[in-house]
Amino acid sequence: MVLGVVAALSSPAHAAGESMPPQPAAQLAAGRGAQDMMAALDPVRGAIRRQMEAIRARDAAGAFALTTAGFHEDYKNAGDFLGRIRAENRILYNYADFRFLDGHVTDNAAVQRLEVHDRFRDDPVTVIFRLQRQEDGQWLIDSFAVLDADAQPI
Repeated sequence: MVLGVVAALSSPAHAAGESMPPQPAAQLAAGRGAQDMMAALDPVRGAIRRQMEAIRARDAAGAFALTTAGFHEDYKNAGDFLGRIRAENRILYNYADFRFLDGHVTDNAAVQRLEVHDRFRDDPVTVIFRLQRQEDGQWLIDSFAVLDADAQPI
């Protein structure tokens, strides 16, 4: 959609002052909807990015601080959290890189998929993060699942 608009704006007809053909309202709304969703995902992806960076830096307190109070109930403390990531989710502990896939945001919840590459595996895995918006507006990670290539929990 954006490329089509850029191409239309840079076309000779537009440069000569001719009017552009009208865009169907559904197309315009769909484009705005996608842009709105991407903008809504920015803070969600920021929280995930900060947690991934904290895990890479072995910053247990920093990574744990990006999780909800409900998430904390499963761990004794930040060190226990990072230790369990190391023992049970080595793909996160040893990731080489990751990229965001599709995500969805509502008012107070978000789901974001990542493709994660490990330094010791050839095939990437999918990690699904679920986040909750806190009363102060901050997004915190409420849970995650690491899936293998067949979308099975690891």
